[in-house]
Amino acid sequence: MAFNGLAGPFAGLATAVGLGWLAVLLYVDAAVSPGGTGLIYVASSSRLSYALSREGYVWSPLHWLNSKRVPIVGIVLTFVVGVILFLPFPGWQKFVGFITSATVLSYALVPPALIGMAVISWLGQYDGRDTIPFWWDIVVVALFSLAVYALALSVRLAPERTQELIGDLTAEAEEEQRELGAAPAH
Repeated sequence: MAFNGLAGPFAGLATAVGLGWLAVLLYVDAAVSPGGTGLIYVASSSRLSYALSREGYVWSPLHWLNSKRVPIVGIVLTFVVGVILFLPFPGWQKFVGFITSATVLSYALVPPALIGMAVISWLGQYDGRDTIPFWWDIVVVALFSLAVYALALSVRLAPERTQELIGDLTAEAEEEQRELGAAPAH
């Protein structure tokens, strides 16, 4: 059984076993879920830009709220940045695939980054110790980020090995597609 175009495997299986209502629900969810996710991203990033502005780290107009206490400038900035970041992708499916991969990779980096940021915060102004003065904490964060980046570069796979693994996965996917395409339809 092959699923070409917009037909997904779960909706196709649901239809194949006579659960048309489940297929419809899956298609509706596929349309609604990205909107909900986008709403969460816009709300959280606009609030983050507002908080950074309030603390004096970024451009002061991001600190402005409208009469309903909504950071409109942050929302507009988030929209503009989102549109710019979406431009290199040829379609929605490629974009979702990239975002999914990036999210999985970002979860692997959270524990060391969280420990480092907690130590910097503990030594900085937010815990009241003031061991690292204001503005120097930004330098420490930048140096910590560069150290994490250098560590990532040192443990990465060689480009040749990465290409070899991609080639193996591509060949495996093509073989699976040939097997699925050759299977008799029911």
